[in-house]
Amino acid sequence: MIRSKATQRDPDGHGLNTMEPQALPTCLVSLPVVRRLRKRVLLSKRVLIYGSVTLLLVAAARLSLAQVSVLTQHNDISRSGANLLETILTPANVGVTTFGKLFTRNVDGQIYAQPLYIPRVVINGATVNIVYVATENNTVYAFDADNPGATAPLWSRNFGVPVPTSAICSTDTYPQIGITSTPVIDAASNRMYVVAKTTEPNGTYAQRLHVLDINTGQDIANVVISASVPGTGVDAVNQTVTFDALHQLNRPGLLLYAGYVYLAFGSHCDTDPYHGWVLAYSTSNLATPPLVWNVTPNGTRAGIWQSGQGLAADGTGIYLMSGNGTFDHNTGGPDLGDSFVRLTSSLSIADYFTPHDQATLDKGDLDLGSTGPLLLPSPLPGTSLNLMIGGGKAGVLYLINRASMGSYNSVTDNVVQSFAASSGPLFGSPIFWNGPTAQYLYVWAGGDSLKQFAWNSSSGIFQPTPFANNGKTASLPGGTLSLSANGSSKGILWATTPYQNAANHATVPGILRAYDAANVATELWNSYQNQGRDDFGNLAKFCPVTVANGKVYVATFSNVLAVYGLLSTADPLAPSGPGNLVATLTPGATASSVTLTWNASTDNDGGTGVAGYNVYRTNQGNTVQVSQTIALTFTDTKLETNTNYAYFVKAFDNVGNLSAPSNTARTKTTK
Repeated sequence: MIRSKATQRDPDGHGLNTMEPQALPTCLVSLPVVRRLRKRVLLSKRVLIYGSVTLLLVAAARLSLAQVSVLTQHNDISRSGANLLETILTPANVGVTTFGKLFTRNVDGQIYAQPLYIPRVVINGATVNIVYVATENNTVYAFDADNPGATAPLWSRNFGVPVPTSAICSTDTYPQIGITSTPVIDAASNRMYVVAKTTEPNGTYAQRLHVLDINTGQDIANVVISASVPGTGVDAVNQTVTFDALHQLNRPGLLLYAGYVYLAFGSHCDTDPYHGWVLAYSTSNLATPPLVWNVTPNGTRAGIWQSGQGLAADGTGIYLMSGNGTFDHNTGGPDLGDSFVRLTSSLSIADYFTPHDQATLDKGDLDLGSTGPLLLPSPLPGTSLNLMIGGGKAGVLYLINRASMGSYNSVTDNVVQSFAASSGPLFGSPIFWNGPTAQYLYVWAGGDSLKQFAWNSSSGIFQPTPFANNGKTASLPGGTLSLSANGSSKGILWATTPYQNAANHATVPGILRAYDAANVATELWNSYQNQGRDDFGNLAKFCPVTVANGKVYVATFSNVLAVYGLLSTADPLAPSGPGNLVATLTPGATASSVTLTWNASTDNDGGTGVAGYNVYRTNQGNTVQVSQTIALTFTDTKLETNTNYAYFVKAFDNVGNLSAPSNTARTKTTK
């Protein structure tokens, strides 16, 4: 394994630096593209603020131009939702004749958590790219991310009986509640952190934080989530407010930061009593009591749900947005409903912003926290400020100085900018891209069209009039967005929306759309253009797609993961055959173990890139495929002694074209 890194109800059931190395995305980059990436990615701090990119120059890994990891919700701890190292998918090749659904993977429940992705994981001697999927049936799966024939999971782990929705709320997550938040992976330690909600044997309910080995699925450690704070809130007993495992919903993606894993909680369907909570567990010892912060210890509600968006972080602290609830912080109280909040890593309040009309928002069920904060890259043209942006169900976006957030003023909002982005409610998070000639922000509100706002480099704020829109209205919750690009070029904005009917309290069919990020008036492709081939089934609301290394991974409420990529029509030519295959008895191993090595293949100019290698073994005239790997080596074990074997290898590209075979390498095991 690599070692790197109006009154309405919202669709989730609620009423309508120094970064840690383990939190950083990992890119494995082949040597021929280092110079290009240095210009396209490392040149600008605007890219680096999304999460420092560790470039491991692996000469042997010339499989695709860049391999990126997606270890956390919306790609990084700034919650950019952007993969800026995508070299395979471009606006030129994503179209109905060249791009579509490649395969699906069956799972045992609805998928609310965003799929996560790590390249070059060694499992059972083979090096594979893995996509991780978590379900409401409390199961985590590890699948081969590329091989259509590898239908069985590499491993799976179930954490027990989920909670039936009849126990708390049957109008949202249905029919069960298990793993709802997106887990987080620490690639440096090969660990995944995931929260599961369970029905206990005695009929009570619990939530646990589990630590998994990402290679094997072993449950290394787990802890029952519990907490309490002093307070006089609605459910206080003896001036203590206690965490309620049934009423609290771990909706935001987990955050790995400063040696802790941070968990945030809201509610199910505004079922009282509940509060917003943040808990932080030490990654070195889960048994250590967690750090705890409660949004409304002397009040009620103000859940942290953010449509699943994870808490964000930079070198100065942790950022979140709370929903409807008690607000009295301006008069010396502790409660921060409908607010942007910056916490220290130890969960003390460092700063906040609350809109001047908070009371109106609260009364009208227009909570601010229906989105999560997006930390914008710094510096942007026309300003020296470190900025973040977010909005709520009132459709207003707030551009905020992270160093001085604005607190509360009953007359005006002391922020850098606020503007009505939509007449509909905002969910999820905006997406930002530093494009080839300008910087853009993208939002798709419920009951509205996709909008693209341009950055004004003279005034240092966004132009409030959209630069472009797609002219298509989406029902609630609107569009959930992700972006892929090769730095500042070849950007694609990906969106999942309901196909027709609202998904706020119903399971409905969904559609995946791809837009030219330079101008979203141009739709490149959608999954209904060839519905028989590309339809994915029911929408997984609020769940962003994961784009990595030429593929798009789409969670669904049809109990499948759908995988999209380039079709064979996009690249009709096969890679070159691997060269210089050598087979040797493995030094220091048994005489019945053979190690193969070979030279890398290359793909044709304009091709989709070499994706991996099939290894074949011949014995007594019988040839079988013994491995599929993305490495340039493979060890074949448990062979018969004193037996002749012959091997050859074929390369394949990202649309499945097979190369001619390598030379044949022969060997004989010893007695």
